[in-house]
Amino acid sequence: MSSPRPACLPYRLNQEPVAARPPRPPRQSLTGRFISLVPLTEQHTDFTALYTPTHGHPERAETWRFMSYGPFKDPDSMRNFYLRLGASGDTALYLVHHHDDNTLAGMAGYLRIKPEAHSLEIGHIWHAPERRRGRANTETAFLLMEQAFRLGYRRVEWKCNAINQRSRQAALRLGFAFEGVFRQHMITKGRNRDTAWFSIIDKDWPRAKQHLQEWLDPKATPFSLARRNLPLVQWSIPAHDSWPTN
Repeated sequence: MSSPRPACLPYRLNQEPVAARPPRPPRQSLTGRFISLVPLTEQHTDFTALYTPTHGHPERAETWRFMSYGPFKDPDSMRNFYLRLGASGDTALYLVHHHDDNTLAGMAGYLRIKPEAHSLEIGHIWHAPERRRGRANTETAFLLMEQAFRLGYRRVEWKCNAINQRSRQAALRLGFAFEGVFRQHMITKGRNRDTAWFSIIDKDWPRAKQHLQEWLDPKATPFSLARRNLPLVQWSIPAHDSWPTN
């Protein structure tokens, strides 16, 4: 018999005063058990290690299916694109460095950084196909969320193509609450994109953080992170499940 779920966290509309704005995320590495997130800089001159596992084969090219950009012509064009993107005022990009074999095998970052609103979004997240399963993916999101809330941000957002079921499931598993679908939100690669919108706020973070830390502990007894975090998003599960994805 499964253990009873804890009660859902309540949320009340409010006009509570808010503290001074948080700083922008600093340009420094974030280190976890399995991966480190290394800020992208001009010093990263060779993107071959990132280009090769995501190009040249249909399975590799699947990396870019739901991204608004990619695939790229060659490693240099990939590098130049990300350097331009990272130079924009509201984006901060990180390379995913894996500790087990000392390789770079992914990208992640913040976008829509709004210190004045105490909010930001995590995105531009992808991993080489052979790295998509395992603790590294979860730890990538965890490190970004942990830093954001530690700096004083109150709201972290996650957005994805509404037909990207894998990304939607990942958001719920991490403790994000589903807030709805923005219909015909944008056009990417000549196709309509309906955008699924998720968020996690500071009052939800302590419980989600504990669950994530326990799950990332290699000595811990395995458990379902999705089930553990379900109470954080329970109120929106029916709406989430009822939205057609095909």
